[in-house]
Amino acid sequence: MSRRADPSYSRARGAAGEGARILSTDPRPLETTAMSDMRLVVVGAAGRMGRMLIRAIHDAPGCVLSAAIERPGSPHLGQDSGLLAGLPANAVPVSDDAASAFAAADGVLDFTMPEATVAFA
Repeated sequence: MSRRADPSYSRARGAAGEGARILSTDPRPLETTAMSDMRLVVVGAAGRMGRMLIRAIHDAPGCVLSAAIERPGSPHLGQDSGLLAGLPANAVPVSDDAASAFAAADGVLDFTMPEATVAFA
């Protein structure tokens, strides 16, 4: 069976890059697979790119912000991440509990300095 005819094979474009491949273990064609919203965590949520990611998730169908993470001691801890990003309140407070956030998420978007990324690994 060719890749094109294989319903579990898809080509992704955009953020993943032109021609990136996504393989699914679900035998049903992608068009008929029911999916719930992807729960995403933004690490570095109070920074310029973190706020942009929060806005992008807000605008993206099929995605929901499940947590917004900042470093311990950040002055932004406890603030509503929607308000921080210039959106209406979203009831997702900025937190420093990365482990719990990662455990409850489908994906993590990390826009921190390399040193912080290594600390979360």
